[in-house]
Amino acid sequence: MIAYAPVQIDGHLWSVGVVTPYSDVTQVVWGSFKNSALLLTIMACTLLAGTYVGHKINQGRIRAEEKLKWGEEILKSQNRLQALFDGAPDAIAIVDRNYRISMVNKTGLTWYNRKLEEFAGQACFQEFQGRSDPCPNCPAEESFRTGQPAFRRKASLIANETKHYIQLFTFPLRNRNGEVEEVVEFVKDVTGERELQQQIIQSERLAVVGKMSANVAHEIKNPLGTIVLNAELLEEELERFAERDTAEAQNLLQVIKSELDRLIEVVEEYLQFARLPQVKLEKGNVNEVISGLLLFLKEEAGGRNVMVVEELETSLPPVQLDAKQLRQALLNIIKNSFEAMPDGGKLTVSTAKKDGQVEITIADTGRGISEEHREHVFAPFFSTKHGGTGLGLSITDHIVKEHRGSVSFESYLNLGTIFTVRLPALPFDSSPSREEKRHPHSHPGVR
Repeated sequence: MIAYAPVQIDGHLWSVGVVTPYSDVTQVVWGSFKNSALLLTIMACTLLAGTYVGHKINQGRIRAEEKLKWGEEILKSQNRLQALFDGAPDAIAIVDRNYRISMVNKTGLTWYNRKLEEFAGQACFQEFQGRSDPCPNCPAEESFRTGQPAFRRKASLIANETKHYIQLFTFPLRNRNGEVEEVVEFVKDVTGERELQQQIIQSERLAVVGKMSANVAHEIKNPLGTIVLNAELLEEELERFAERDTAEAQNLLQVIKSELDRLIEVVEEYLQFARLPQVKLEKGNVNEVISGLLLFLKEEAGGRNVMVVEELETSLPPVQLDAKQLRQALLNIIKNSFEAMPDGGKLTVSTAKKDGQVEITIADTGRGISEEHREHVFAPFFSTKHGGTGLGLSITDHIVKEHRGSVSFESYLNLGTIFTVRLPALPFDSSPSREEKRHPHSHPGVR
C-alpha cells in the first residue's frame, strides 16, 4: 500500500487505499537515488573544479603582481643606474671588443656637443681621438686581454676644440660565461688640477726668478745710469769740435744712447716684474682709463700708421679698479698689437657690459699668433720678438687677476688678434661719471 485515506460517501465512512507492486516502488526509489547521487557528484566535482581554478587564478595573480613588482624594482634600479651614469661629472663610455661605442653618458656628450646616436656603433679611437687605428698602449685593449682593470695616468684628448688633460680608467664587463664582453671607459678630466699644479710650480719659479731679477736689475741699473750720464757728457764734448768732422762719432754715440735706453727699459720691466704690483681698488670708470690711454698713444699710433677706433659704451657700469695699474695692463696689450702691425693697420678698442661684467676688447689687424705659441702667451719670459723680455703680458695677466677679472684672446693668422679683459661690474650708479660730465654729448668714433 502506498496511500490510504478515509472518505465519507452518502453518510457512510469508506476507507480508500492505493496499492502497487513492491518492485515498482523500489525501482522508482532507486532511480531517484541514482539521480540524486549523480547530482551530488556533479556538484562536488564542480565545487572542486571551481576551487582548483580559483586557486590557480589566485596563484597567477600573485605571480603577476610579483613579476610586476619585480619589473618595477628592475626599472627603478635601471633608472638609478642611468641617473648615476648620466650624472657622473666625468665622461663614461662603453665599448665592445671591436672598440665600437654602445653608450656615452651626458658628460661625454656635452664635451663633444653631440648626440648618442652620432656615437653609437662608431669606433672609439676614431670618435674620441680622431685616429684611423686603435690607440697605442690602449687601456681598453689591456682590459679585454687580461680581464683586469687598466689605468693610464697621463693622456689628452681634443673635444669640441678644447684640450682636456685626462686620466683614463677601464673596467671589464663579463657575460654569463665569464668572458669579457664590453669595457667601461671612465675618463677623469684633470685639466683644472694640472693647471693648478702648473700655477703652483710657476709661482714658486717666479718667486725665485723675481728675487734674482731684482738683484740683477739693481746691479745693472746703477752702472747704466753712470754710462748714460757719461754719454751725455761725451755728446757735449763733441759739440766743442764743431770745426771738425764728428759725424761718425755722433752716429756711434746715438747708437750707444739708443741701446742704453733699451737696456734701461728692459731693466725697468724686470724690476716691475720683481715687484709684481699690488693693486689698490676703488670705484672707477673703465672708459676714463681707456680714453686717457688712447690720447697718450695718439702720436705713437700715427707714427706707426695705425688707425685707432674707439667704441666705448656710454652707459657702462662702474668697476673696482686701480686706474694706474689697469692702464699699464692695457698699455702692454696695445704695445703688442702695435708690434704685430709693423706696416700699419687698425686697432679697435671697445667696451660693453655682458653677464654682469665689463668687457674691454682690444682687436688688431696684425699677423696673429701661431698655434704653437698660444699656450705661452701669458707665460713670463716668453717672447717672439727680438730683444723682448716676455714680461708685458705676464704682468697684464697678474694685474687683471688682482682686479678679480680675467684676460683671454682669440687669434687668427694674418688676420689679427682680439684680447678681451673682463672685470666684475658694480651696481649701476645713477650719478654721472667724470667722463660724462666732461663730454655729455660724446659718441663712439675714430680717434
